[in-house]
Amino acid sequence: MSLRVALFPGNIIYTDSLLSYSTQIKVLFSNKQLLKKWEKFIDTEHCDIDQDISIDYNSPLNQTGSLAYPDIVRYVMNDSSTYHILRRKISAKSLYEIDLYAERVIYRCIDQLLRHKIDCVIHHNTPHEVVSYIFSKVAEFFKIPIYVIKQSPIPWRVYIQKEAFNAKLAERKEKAVREADYELMKSFLSKKTHDYNEAIPDYEKERLVRSKGRFWDWKKEIGIALNRKKNPIKSIYSLYLKYKLYHFFLSQTSGMEKWSSKFVTFYLHYQPERTTLPEGGVYNQQFVAIRLLRLLLPSEISIIVREHPSTFRNSFSLSTRSELFYSRIASLDNVHWCPLELDSFKVLDGSLFISTITGTVATEASMRGKCTLYFGDADYQGMHGTYPIQDVLDNQNLLPQIIDQKLNPKTEEVMASYDSFYDNSFGSKPMNTDRLNWEGSLSAGSEALCSLLREKR
Repeated sequence: MSLRVALFPGNIIYTDSLLSYSTQIKVLFSNKQLLKKWEKFIDTEHCDIDQDISIDYNSPLNQTGSLAYPDIVRYVMNDSSTYHILRRKISAKSLYEIDLYAERVIYRCIDQLLRHKIDCVIHHNTPHEVVSYIFSKVAEFFKIPIYVIKQSPIPWRVYIQKEAFNAKLAERKEKAVREADYELMKSFLSKKTHDYNEAIPDYEKERLVRSKGRFWDWKKEIGIALNRKKNPIKSIYSLYLKYKLYHFFLSQTSGMEKWSSKFVTFYLHYQPERTTLPEGGVYNQQFVAIRLLRLLLPSEISIIVREHPSTFRNSFSLSTRSELFYSRIASLDNVHWCPLELDSFKVLDGSLFISTITGTVATEASMRGKCTLYFGDADYQGMHGTYPIQDVLDNQNLLPQIIDQKLNPKTEEVMASYDSFYDNSFGSKPMNTDRLNWEGSLSAGSEALCSLLREKR
């Protein structure tokens, strides 16, 4: 009997090479766009999770899963990320309505896993939507293997991880052949040692050009507000709130003259995004990470908090930034907000080390000879110069060595880490080498998917 796979294809580009696996793959839940692209794989009983369902008394749940039902609900609902994802995605009047919606999703996921006798689950990227996340938690309860095809630290390549919520890459049995994009990788890393204008990520560079180098651009902001589908009056009011918060943030920043000579820089994430929810775990609320860092560091060492530049250049959510957020961080002892206009690399180079949840700034730090203390499920686990917070909590001798810069990585060590990332990932030279971002990894996703299915046959 062939392996039965529940696939959440995400943005993986469909290729005909997947056709030979059509009897194995079941796309159980998807949106209308995916229905057309993956129609050969859609389950004949494909279900819309948003529709109410009547209880099917012939469901396998009633024969094999009913006794476990309350345990499964408890397992899913006690997970902190479940509620954060639900509250972010679901418009509900109360927590009780969120509970009702969550229970419906949990029940449907149990039913589908058992009805189709699913042997493993495959996701494109860490599950971070309501259905994909809950489906994975239910599969995890049943100890069904979960694989994630994920963008690697090399932006146009992907790797496979063997757990939904552990980003450590799985080694390839047959290592990747080093082709033209291997040299591109070395060039990509080399830029991290240059000035910030050359090393700035492509997506941020595009936003910088659109805003003409400014962090606030009235013409752009008003244009975006008026083009939104919602009520123009509400859009303009939201813009007013954003501008008000931007000015409050500016009032909280302080120049380098107020910082201690020894400082650590914490790089915030743009939110909401997968890289903090769910990959940050409890540190999805980044204040928790900053508080912990303050508790761990000697009081004379300043913590400099660097806001993500996209927070005010990109679309904005008051659910993740507020005056309370900015003022509470500023109220911590010897913690300072970094002015946005300061050169990011100047701040990084002056730091004892840097910290982030899962941010790619860790690669820039390693290439510039600085250590990174990270708090979440980062893609670059194992890279020289990067340390998970749990290692610091488990080993009291580690943080003093990081502070004293005794563990600062050497360029050749970081390059060796990236050689391993390359050898165990999938992909080829992207069509547009001027724009090295996640889009280049989409075609590599089908290659990784075929490899995984071939291995599991």
